[in-house]
Amino acid sequence: MMKNTNEHALREAHGEEKTLTAQDRIEGYLNAIKAAFAGETPLPDHPEGPVWRIELFLAAILSAIHGDSPVMECPEPVWRIEEFGRAIYDAIVGVSPAWPCPRPTSNIEEPLYAIYTSLADGEEPAIPSPSWDIERWLDDVYEAAKGWSPAVLRTVTGLSLHVADALSRPAESLTATLSPMQAGSGDPSPDNIRPISGRTGLSVYVSPTQDETDATAYTAEWTSQAGTVYGGTVDLISGVLTVDSILFQKNTADMDNNENYPGWKNVGLKALGFETKVFRNIVGNVGDALSTNMNGVNDIVFLSTEIYNKTQSEWKALAIDVQFVLPLPSPQTYNLTPQVIRLLRGENNLWSDADSLSLTYYADGRADTVESLNNVADASDDLLGDNER
Repeated sequence: MMKNTNEHALREAHGEEKTLTAQDRIEGYLNAIKAAFAGETPLPDHPEGPVWRIELFLAAILSAIHGDSPVMECPEPVWRIEEFGRAIYDAIVGVSPAWPCPRPTSNIEEPLYAIYTSLADGEEPAIPSPSWDIERWLDDVYEAAKGWSPAVLRTVTGLSLHVADALSRPAESLTATLSPMQAGSGDPSPDNIRPISGRTGLSVYVSPTQDETDATAYTAEWTSQAGTVYGGTVDLISGVLTVDSILFQKNTADMDNNENYPGWKNVGLKALGFETKVFRNIVGNVGDALSTNMNGVNDIVFLSTEIYNKTQSEWKALAIDVQFVLPLPSPQTYNLTPQVIRLLRGENNLWSDADSLSLTYYADGRADTVESLNNVADASDDLLGDNER
């Protein structure tokens, strides 16, 4: 039980004697604040709806650390202990000018002042050894606050990713690009057929060292929802799979159009919204060009004789499977199971069997905040100079 004069002063300041339940409430807030400083999610249980005035300050500090939107407003201080709370709050949210933090005059104020200085990049003071519960709690909060910085969202993209400034929070999004895979090498042609394959799932690995032995694997699989995917994106965190391409595959032995426009009738693309178009620079196993004729009742795909220099009879004689990946007029979306992907504090390496990754994550933003505050200070100095002139 807390029975020192500092705790009594806290209770007396609010005009009534409080019970152990009130002590539990304070401890609940401080535990949540410590966890928020450490970047833990979800936060431990803490009181909802402040009762004491001091809880208004604790709740506002917690809201500011956790980055609530909007962040809870901090009251104007009335009591000395509240002056520390307001100064800590202002240091967290970057208020300029910040509420001036008092110099400590008691053991309970020492860790409060230390928390403030750690946030304001000041000199670390010496803290007396804690004697009472609340001093020990505040000491723990101080230790967590020393490693804290405001979180900023950052996005990195690449075949494999490396970030060195992550906070220990779940990532905001992790999107993988799904492009068709193609066997072989060189330019595809009827003489250099390069078979195309798609994906029915993928794995993403998160590791501090780029070593699979200490990596956490996150997988997504969509066979039952979307079948094989030949182009699109998947966000493993939201679970949204977007399919933006389909595979067109026919055997040339089945061509039934005409000699000058070798191709296939009634292919089913018209129902998907395809229009008459010449597709160039697309992924194909025998080339990169294909044409469609959707005029009137036509639903035809053909291979231009000007590009491929073959008549329909010559294609039919080859009897080969022709594959092309075509962009859908309207992408299709599927909802997979969402996942929580937690990054480690500091170094993280991510790689996958997809084509590229895009990660949006919570980063250590202290440098950004210092730069922002410096910019505010410079602007204030300029304004003051203008007024003086």
